Amino acid sequence: MKVHSEQLISGCILKEPIFSLTSKPIVPRKTILNETHIEFIKTFMIKEVEVEELLSNGELFNPKPIQKKSDDINSIKDIFISDYLNTVQKYKEMFNSWTNGNKVNINELRNIFYPLLEKAFECPDEVFFLSNYSKKEDYIYHHSVSIALMAAILASKLNNNLMDCFQISFSALLCDIGLTKIQSNILNKSDNLTKEDNDEIKKHATYSFRILSNIEGIPDDIKMVALQHNERLDGSGYPLGISGSKLHYYTKIIGVVDEFHSLVSDQYNNKKISPYKAVEVLTNEHFGKFDLQVINTLINCICNLEPGDYVKLSNGKIGEIVFIDPNYKTRPMVKVEEDDIITLTKSLNIYIDELL
Repeated sequence: MKVHSEQLISGCILKEPIFSLTSKPIVPRKTILNETHIEFIKTFMIKEVEVEELLSNGELFNPKPIQKKSDDINSIKDIFISDYLNTVQKYKEMFNSWTNGNKVNINELRNIFYPLLEKAFECPDEVFFLSNYSKKEDYIYHHSVSIALMAAILASKLNNNLMDCFQISFSALLCDIGLTKIQSNILNKSDNLTKEDNDEIKKHATYSFRILSNIEGIPDDIKMVALQHNERLDGSGYPLGISGSKLHYYTKIIGVVDEFHSLVSDQYNNKKISPYKAVEVLTNEHFGKFDLQVINTLINCICNLEPGDYVKLSNGKIGEIVFIDPNYKTRPMVKVEEDDIITLTKSLNIYIDELL
């Protein structure tokens, strides 16, 4: 069974080994845990582990539920949001310095980003709604930091080890570094972009690859993702138009969060849409472009809806969720005023705007 590290007790038996930032397990499978093991696991910020159903004494293991005070949860959330905004500001300063010709200091970038990434694992639900704090004039900086955090959470949900989660996240953070070579009057253009403007912006993937290739110590995986992050499974992406199995595994995750964040964010040339609507766009309007397993994992992260939750609909009405079809998590039945029921699976022109 999978349990939170806070639920572990002495006598638990590991069913699966625990990995961290190493290729070898930090705690092997079949280990009978004691208090030292448990503190060690918590120190490495391992949130969930697989244990046997029976304890070492033969008794059934009944993990106690984790109880957190609402004040504690709000405090963790507030700290995370504050740190997120501070990190975006620091990234903005670094991005502008790169635009002015300064060299990219990878260690400095890791130092400002990794503490935020560690906090993101403490409140993963907040990560997918960070666009609420973004302004169109700072979209580029919010975009890089946000997709890096979302990529890490998705990678974790897809059962990648912590090392890969960090690597995927850092790949996402760096993939748009080539935008520093695009003229600011194009990036910040408030009018509709011309074909020439779009063609110039598309060059950023190649620029990103070249910049990272000139930095010592950057893994090939990160360079490849920088080149591929706008490629699509059906071959409709750029700059090379590659498809299917030719896409790097990291790219399949980062491509989804890259597109998702662009849909839910205010930009000079795009008006944001609801996250609940955005995942439907990814699933339906962009069918075939993205990995369905990644999209379904994203939907599970966003749609933590339950009967009894209150939502605001796109038609302006506020209602209570009364039923959720697990096959259509973004389209529950909602009771609005005068006990009218709106079945969103039938009212396709209406969608959830926000959870209240």
